[in-house]
Amino acid sequence: PPPQFVQQTMLLSLLLLLTPLTLSAPTMPVIGILGLPAAISCDSLRATQPTDREFRRVSAAQVAQQSGIDIDSVGCFADYYVRFLQMGGARIVPLRPDGTVGNFTLDKVLPLLNGVLFTGGGLSFDAAPTFFSTARAIFDYATSDASEAPLALWGTCQGMQLLSALAADDTTVVVRPPFDSEDLAIPLNATDAMGTSAFAAGIPGADLASLLTLPITENLHQSGVLPASFAPGTRLGSYFTVLSTNNDRKGRTFVSTIESPRFRMFGVQFHPERPLEYSPALNINHSEAAVSAMQALASLFVRQAAATAANTVGPVLDAIAIDRLSPTYSGTGTYATYFF
Repeated sequence: PPPQFVQQTMLLSLLLLLTPLTLSAPTMPVIGILGLPAAISCDSLRATQPTDREFRRVSAAQVAQQSGIDIDSVGCFADYYVRFLQMGGARIVPLRPDGTVGNFTLDKVLPLLNGVLFTGGGLSFDAAPTFFSTARAIFDYATSDASEAPLALWGTCQGMQLLSALAADDTTVVVRPPFDSEDLAIPLNATDAMGTSAFAAGIPGADLASLLTLPITENLHQSGVLPASFAPGTRLGSYFTVLSTNNDRKGRTFVSTIESPRFRMFGVQFHPERPLEYSPALNINHSEAAVSAMQALASLFVRQAAATAANTVGPVLDAIAIDRLSPTYSGTGTYATYFF
């Protein structure tokens, strides 16, 4: 067998031995999702169809009028991010691009949260300074005290790229494009660091095996981060360890999984929430193995978030939680979108 296959098999055997058989259940952590600026981009509604663009524009304008805020402050994200985190046992708080939730400002909201998820999307960070500034404030808060780990962070696709840009303090670490990896379902190519990672230790062995051997990680990106950007001695490399890489259809390598050895931060280039979408136009794997592995990732992040100090209950949580909102269906696709 090829050396890479032998190495991957040996690593997988080690991981199965090291992975705990039982994983403690979380309490009820509260996780924020940072919304994209609805006036510019809205994850899957990022302007692929004229009807989606019009739906996004009208919905954002309605929310702005009803809430008495500027349209540029309206946030949005697809409902499958909410369902993904709820599968892990979390309660969700929607964060506007400026970091506000209702009448709460970001500095008042962050101490109430156990974690924040940065979603996927097609946003240019340089074109959304308010959004990027909010993400920076969240990142700085999460990395303010390694001993206390005040906030867990998870980045999906664009969210992983956002974590990378924030850690590097350089948006150019995100290569735009040239990756040919739209609708590409593949297994992860683990690095040696996977064997000693919190990522591997935090999910059941069978689910880890699925991630490393089955074509279940759904990639939907043209941008990405190169492995060289995480080299020893770099600012980005001081924050994150590369746990897996992958190749696009043309053989170009991108980083696909990262974690921080110092903070509760994880990033994946693929979309673990997409088994909750049923678009016939996408090659999303809905097998039992895929669903189980992606739910394990939700549980991993929620468990990490639950280990932080925040403990928000009662009327304050009820006032900011997403339960008070309803997602809106655009008339196309197999998901709905939150506007807030």
